[in-house]
Parts: sequence; C-alpha cells; structure tokens
Amino acid sequence: MDISNWIAAISSIASVVSACAAFRSAGLAKQTIGENRKIAEFAQGVSLTALESNDSASKTAQNMFKRQYIFELHKAWDGICDVSKKSSAEDALKGVSILNLTAAVWLHDVMDKKILHQTYSRDYIDLYNSLYSINSSWPSMAKTGRDLLTDAVTRVFNEMKSRNDNQVQASTISS
Repeated sequence: MDISNWIAAISSIASVVSACAAFRSAGLAKQTIGENRKIAEFAQGVSLTALESNDSASKTAQNMFKRQYIFELHKAWDGICDVSKKSSAEDALKGVSILNLTAAVWLHDVMDKKILHQTYSRDYIDLYNSLYSINSSWPSMAKTGRDLLTDAVTRVFNEMKSRNDNQVQASTISS
C-alpha cells in the first residue's frame, strides 16, 4: 500500500469519526432545545402567576384606598341638616360644600359608588331638594339655593335618584 492509499484510509476514518461526532452533537442540541423549551414554559407560567398575583394585590389596595375615605366623608356630613329659607347663608354654603365634596368623590371614583349611594343618597337628595326649592336670596349674598347648585352636584343628584328609581322597580312585585 502506498502512501496515498494510507492518507485516503485515514481520511475516510476521520470522516466517519466526524460524522459520528456531528450526529452526537445534533442529538445533544435537540435534547438541549427540548429542555430549554420546558424551562421557558415554566418561566412563562411563573411570570403569569406573578402578574395575576400583582393584579389581585393592586385591586385589593385600590379598594382599601377607596373605602378609607368613608370616615372622612362621614365627618363632613356630620352636623349637616336640612337647609331652608330660614337657615343662615353660612348653613346654605356648608350644605353646598358637602354636596360638592360628595359629587367630586362620586364622579371621580374616589370611593365605591355602592357605599356612597347606600350611605348618603337619601341625605344628598333631601339636601339638594331643600336648596333647589329656595327661590329667594339670603340677605348676605345675592344667590338663591338653586343658584348655588353646580352642574356636578345636579348630575350626581340625577344619578342617585335614578339608582333609587331602579331599586324600587327591581323590588316591585308584578301580578
């Protein structure tokens, strides 16, 4: 055997060894891809769980934040009674201020509307109606009770009244 045959034989053996190594590398790569896919799927699941947990915690914190203002609003309503033509201008302004505060809380979702409605709708509607019915101005200011009512206060009055009407209709027994 001459040298060129030896080189050809060694080259053939090297080719077979290279092919085996390449086949083995391809198998390892395929296995690694499968493991990486499993790891990626697991990581994705953990991320989704973390996002859901974060969303739940955020909603809980938001609800707690909204409910904390009920005590402050209750203090503001404390001592507010019916305003009439005989009331002082100061009492009328206090009444309008609490209506404005309640309207702002209602319109800007600072507090849960169900709680606001349940707790204050009757007093809100009564106070609104009292002020609305005052057609004469107070001596110390040139405004009537109706003049003091803002668009926001009127909007909330209508929404509260609508909710009351819907509740009455829902509880009506039909024959």
